[in-house]
Amino acid sequence: MEATEAEVEARRGQADEATSLLDDAMQAGRHHNQVLKDWHAAEHAETADGKAAAAARDATEGDLVAAFKIFDTDGNGTLTADELKAILQRPSPGSTPMSDADISYLIECFDGSVAGSKKDGLLDVNEFIKALAEDAKVRDATASNDTILTAQYQRRFDENREAITELFKSIDTDSSGYIDVGELEPVATLLHGEVFVKEDYLAWYDLNGKGDGKFDLKEFGWYVADCAGCEADKMEEWVSKMRDSIAAVKGA
Repeated sequence: MEATEAEVEARRGQADEATSLLDDAMQAGRHHNQVLKDWHAAEHAETADGKAAAAARDATEGDLVAAFKIFDTDGNGTLTADELKAILQRPSPGSTPMSDADISYLIECFDGSVAGSKKDGLLDVNEFIKALAEDAKVRDATASNDTILTAQYQRRFDENREAITELFKSIDTDSSGYIDVGELEPVATLLHGEVFVKEDYLAWYDLNGKGDGKFDLKEFGWYVADCAGCEADKMEEWVSKMRDSIAAVKGA
């Protein structure tokens, strides 16, 4: 039986309504998927940031543990007042050495202040790290301490030894096992975009090593670490920059 015009029109209206509902459902589905996608992206970013922050904290704490072991001259796992004086009363640019009274007060404040530690007139590694985190005088006295800086340089070098060795061999064009300032100059000039002053380089990297006017692998590793600000998460970036600079110098 043939449908009347009214029935056809009604069916068209129903079809249009169904199509509209389907479009609305599809749009809602797309919106839902985008919301989920944005949420997962935000969660990933937050997780990545959290992991980066945790890695930075772990790296910093690792540097302090390494420095603590150097300061702990008798290797018994604690710092005495005399060992603390060797750190905190050492003249350093930009800082004021702590007095005997300050150091006694420091021990009094942080001795036994960490869960699991005991009050024994000494500072263990966790108490020492807490003191650094909470006491401005301790931070100032240790911030420019050469022993801590050296520990940080060495730690970054050890963590990236393979990549740094590869860079070193690329610059050591005469395979002497050393890099002299003449070999380093074109790479460093391109890397930093400034005039190379060899005395500036020798004043720290070489004089804190052998003092022989040239760089061995360790001293070069310290230089790379310094370029990255001794920050663990920037080492890969600076190794890559240096690799590009070496390639550009060789291709010139």
